[in-house]
Amino acid sequence: MKIQTSREHKLDPTLLARAIALIGERPVEAVKLATDAIDFARRTNNAAALGEAALVAAQAHWRTADLLSVERDIEMAFTAFERGQRRRLGAAYALHSMLFLAHDKLSLSLTAAVKALGFPDLVAKDRARLYTTIAICFHQLIDFPSGRQVMEEYAWPEAERSNDPQTIVALSSRCVGMLHSYACWSADIPCVSTVGAEKVKLPPPAELVARARRYLAICDSYLARVPASDRSWALGQKGLLLSLAEGWPRARAIFDEALAYAANFPRERVAALTSAGVAARIAKEWQLARSYFEQAKALPAAQCAYNQRVLAYELSLVYQALGDFESALAEMRSFSHLQTQKVRLATQWTSDPSSKRRYGEGFDLSTVKGLVFERLQPAVLKRAVAYVETNLDKRLMLSDVARQSSVSTRTLQNLFKVHHGVAVSEFIRERRMQRANDMLIQGRLSVSEISGRIGYSRLANFSRDYRRRFGRTPSSVLDASVGARRRYDQYRIEDPIRSAQANGHYRNGSAS
Repeated sequence: MKIQTSREHKLDPTLLARAIALIGERPVEAVKLATDAIDFARRTNNAAALGEAALVAAQAHWRTADLLSVERDIEMAFTAFERGQRRRLGAAYALHSMLFLAHDKLSLSLTAAVKALGFPDLVAKDRARLYTTIAICFHQLIDFPSGRQVMEEYAWPEAERSNDPQTIVALSSRCVGMLHSYACWSADIPCVSTVGAEKVKLPPPAELVARARRYLAICDSYLARVPASDRSWALGQKGLLLSLAEGWPRARAIFDEALAYAANFPRERVAALTSAGVAARIAKEWQLARSYFEQAKALPAAQCAYNQRVLAYELSLVYQALGDFESALAEMRSFSHLQTQKVRLATQWTSDPSSKRRYGEGFDLSTVKGLVFERLQPAVLKRAVAYVETNLDKRLMLSDVARQSSVSTRTLQNLFKVHHGVAVSEFIRERRMQRANDMLIQGRLSVSEISGRIGYSRLANFSRDYRRRFGRTPSSVLDASVGARRRYDQYRIEDPIRSAQANGHYRNGSAS
């Protein structure tokens, strides 16, 4: 494909900026805008723009629970970036790891996540979510302690470094959910995430709940700054913890709130109903638990392997408690089948030629585990990357980075080539471009201010490098982002809880 670069063949920057702004609140509209951007890129034969638009479309489709479209969008991004912008492959691998996880393909999910970490286009918030995926895979493939270690020692520090409210809320609430599962296991309360796991020595439930409360306090402090879909997930995890620690009455209103926020988000609604059902089941509110689970099971977004397996397990327990032994047996059979399938899929490798080319011919868990624990990035390389990321506003010389890392320039260059696939200078430039792009999309600083914050002394040089990297000028992206924020503020949907209350449809204590 011949890439056009003339002035008339530029991707309209407002399309993607507006799509990104809408993903968290109105994903269906975000899909439409990203689709327009894809069509524009195809008409102009712009492969780089096509890849960027496909990534945004995949994220928007993920919010709408359209996994077939997510898969198609990811493949489109891979194809586009493999033609030239290989440094952007990290984002495609990251999305692929999430998709594999939704289908219980743990080995492929883990491999994709680890591979994504080696690319320079990912920033702290991306790495935080990748380590979360790795933690989930380790929990299911190895043991709980390995998953906890990755979550608290790798994922959470990256979330803190990101200073991104959505990432902090997502990761802190994920830690709350993980510690809730730990506390249930310690208290011998049935939990789907511990089925088949070898029991390890755990702290008492009260200690685990206390640790979870610390993450919950952090989550609560950022909750007002994230979109409705993120609030729904976080409130579901909060409800689980408070129901266990303080009782069902304390948590019920929180679940009602989570469900109200999830009204327009299929995936989040399934998650909120499932979390509420688990809390009700643990509290022995059997009829209520049954209502939550049956509502979740009926939703199209619940049809992926993971959701079907969890709901079958939970319903088998609830039906048994209610004396509906025939339904309980049917659900337990379904769970056993799905659990067996999960074990098979967990280590099953791909037969697709494109995936084999990307991920290799097979899977070695011990090798992947070694890569994550320290060998993925040697300590020297970690020091170098940390130094670069904290000094992007300064003039960075190869000799300075090598000196701070206590290695020779040649050794440092080799490490970056092996682990990141690029030279040190290219790594630095990519990190600068990604940080600049994040600030432009936020729309809070001028182009001149952003240029200075990433170490450029001349605005013209920054504009040139940004234009080469993203195919559009910084000012056009900033204008589009500011415009998108204004339109978003003008037309933003009302808080679903206030709206429902005003219409008389929301009552504390409702199960729907």
